[in-house]
Amino acid sequence: MKRFIVSLLRVVSLAFLALSFSSQDALAGGTSLVGTWTLVSVDSISPDGTRTHPYGPNAVGLAMFDAAGRYTIQIQSSDRPKFVSDDRLKGTPEENLAFVRGVNPHFGRYSVNDADRTITLHIEHAAFPNWDGTDQVRPFTLIGNELKYVTPVTATNGRTVEVVWQRAK
Repeated sequence: MKRFIVSLLRVVSLAFLALSFSSQDALAGGTSLVGTWTLVSVDSISPDGTRTHPYGPNAVGLAMFDAAGRYTIQIQSSDRPKFVSDDRLKGTPEENLAFVRGVNPHFGRYSVNDADRTITLHIEHAAFPNWDGTDQVRPFTLIGNELKYVTPVTATNGRTVEVVWQRAK
């Protein structure tokens, strides 16, 4: 009888442990985006299929998705000019413009819809303040260690943006 109770306790303990991990993964969906990702490319795609690089040809970035459903994404141009004054608060209008055009950081919560193959970024805060408090849905593919998502067509410029990430090693 004692052996049975010990075995039962082990099974119950393992079940609770498995449920705690699966409930964390449920926040992010069944697809595992959890981890750290490095930027491969960012392409802006016009309606005729022409691709341009809004952050330059050598953009850099890092994305992190945790098991509790939180994320942070940082994208920036690798060739941003340095400020002459060496003080970010004393940039010239041209330096400030280059800075604003050369970065795209945001963070918040995320959820994954495996059936639709979409990720929703529940943006809490972004360098672009118009994104604060918004939900942005992105169709995605995850093949091996490559994550690719596409922003929807924007009303202002009619372009989509394709972002490709590689799982960090």
